[in-house]
Amino acid sequence: MNEHKTNTGNPEEPVRIQKSQPGSNSMNHFAKTAPVRKKTIGIIGASVMDLMVQGCPSSILDVQSTPVKAIQISSGGDAFNESFLLARLKADVTLHTLLGDDQAGAFLKDCAVQAGVHLSLPEWSVPTPVNVVLCDETGERHFLTDPNTALRKLSLKDLSDLDEEIIMLASMFVSHELSIADAASLFSRLKQEGKITCMDMTSPKKHETVSDLAPLLPYVDYLFCNRDEGSALCHTVELEAILNAFFQNGARTVLLKDGAAGVHVLHQGTIRTIPAVPCPKVVSTNGCGDAFGAGFLFGLANGLDFEQSVHIAATCGSLAATCLGASSAFTEEVCHQIQNMVIADH
Repeated sequence: MNEHKTNTGNPEEPVRIQKSQPGSNSMNHFAKTAPVRKKTIGIIGASVMDLMVQGCPSSILDVQSTPVKAIQISSGGDAFNESFLLARLKADVTLHTLLGDDQAGAFLKDCAVQAGVHLSLPEWSVPTPVNVVLCDETGERHFLTDPNTALRKLSLKDLSDLDEEIIMLASMFVSHELSIADAASLFSRLKQEGKITCMDMTSPKKHETVSDLAPLLPYVDYLFCNRDEGSALCHTVELEAILNAFFQNGARTVLLKDGAAGVHVLHQGTIRTIPAVPCPKVVSTNGCGDAFGAGFLFGLANGLDFEQSVHIAATCGSLAATCLGASSAFTEEVCHQIQNMVIADH
């Protein structure tokens, strides 16, 4: 980037353009730093068993039978995806989620335990969520969800035991039982305890706006959303207007994910775009945002700075798009390569 945009610290003042030197997007080298103790990570949110359908045509409901490229069962849900990848990367991660006492719940527990995820599971009697994920010919995903499962039921009373140093609420607006006021209360407490706080989101479910988030955003160190979600909250498609709206409502750092266009970041009063890591072939975009979040948290937990963590995040997001299933691309070899990017010099 040859241009950055900055402000003077006044939350009412729009971000302005400031000239700066371009940075490198290389993932091949990081500056050496002193050894650091890895921080523990807690992920809050949904765990889902996904039935993935690849190559689903738009005419699927017009005919009785349709051949597709692939159908497979996969672990899913924003919080599960992030926790699973972090565990594969050998991070110390705990998943705070809801699972039913059923086959889908047993499948997800087994996946988590095998990956090395610590589980914090309140007693729960509602069924485990099962989603059908239809991936069209371009890799874009479309969901069939069942509202009568644990997907929308996570509440503040389920989140009393958060001992980790970095806490991520994997998707605001997923659970109807976790209001903005509840999240603000939780994050206020976490900041008082000295935690690093992060929050991702889905599109607002009850016509919420960015101003509704104002009681919560000052307690969020790192806010994630994609451009569509930001546009829905801020009622604009303009990039700078979206980021300014978050800033004026208390956000400290915003990472606005924009697919192949990269990630637009508002950090320390400056707006800039960090390019995407090229993806050779997009199979499915399902879980790319979750992989991005996990990569960023992995960088933070290992003592990397903001920009280095964003580059790790972008690499993970790009890798996720190359396979069907949010975690399928992260083989042992791939995870070892990502680990070497961030911890070889620690």
